[in-house]
Amino acid sequence: DEYLPGLASSYEAAKSLFEIYLQPYVPSEFVVNYIVVGNKVIPGPNGKYVLPVVKNLQRVLADKNLTQIKVATAVSTDVLRTIFPPSHAAFSEKAQGDLIPLLQHLQETNSPLFIDVYPYHYFAAGQIRQDFATFSTHKAQYWDKTLGYWNMFDVLVDAFFWAM
Repeated sequence: DEYLPGLASSYEAAKSLFEIYLQPYVPSEFVVNYIVVGNKVIPGPNGKYVLPVVKNLQRVLADKNLTQIKVATAVSTDVLRTIFPPSHAAFSEKAQGDLIPLLQHLQETNSPLFIDVYPYHYFAAGQIRQDFATFSTHKAQYWDKTLGYWNMFDVLVDAFFWAM
């Protein structure tokens, strides 16, 4: 994450990073499908660099005829203002400025958004029951209108879909 400012401001820096750390493995016995830029840096001070780095790395991949490799980022539930109910989920004010243009770009390039969701954290914080966090329920435990949720993982993933 500390390399993001330099990679955002320079195509050559992104190219150098690719050539040193990734090119030896592409193509080889490893299959590289995705490059993830930053790990949960949105929201935060380095969030503004994610989209420029994604674009620089995509340019590098295009120049090397490796457009089958998608460039994405990973975010956590920290980008969400609300989770419950999932149909009312929205991105937080501090995440919107960096995340919305990035999501538009990811959609245009058919690239994914990786989400880090940790259902067990909600149990540890006393917000949900353990069986809801650990996929142990035998029927829907939470309802959002007509949508029944059997586990917190599905609540969190749906919250992202609704927010987007």
